[in-house]
Amino acid sequence: MQLADITESMVSAADITEVVQNVIDCLINAANNTIPKCSPRLRKFRRPWWNEACRDSRREEKKLWNIFRRYPTTENHIAFKRAKALARRMHRRSQKES
Repeated sequence: MQLADITESMVSAADITEVVQNVIDCLINAANNTIPKCSPRLRKFRRPWWNEACRDSRREEKKLWNIFRRYPTTENHIAFKRAKALARRMHRRSQKES
């Protein structure tokens, strides 16, 4: 399988700029034929039900999780569990409403 067809006649011209342009055109054509034009990764679809309340409840849950992780007391655990439950409720409510 040959990607770039650079022949002897392409590089034996008298003008060096013409030779360079022929080689560049050949390489660009080979690249255009082999390199994909779009990304192979799938696009990440955003959730239409996600809103500011969901964002704030998730942020609060993460904040309280970090506090509980650093200082594992019973009060911090209860606060984290409440924030997690509230975030779950907010997500479910916004999913139902959308």
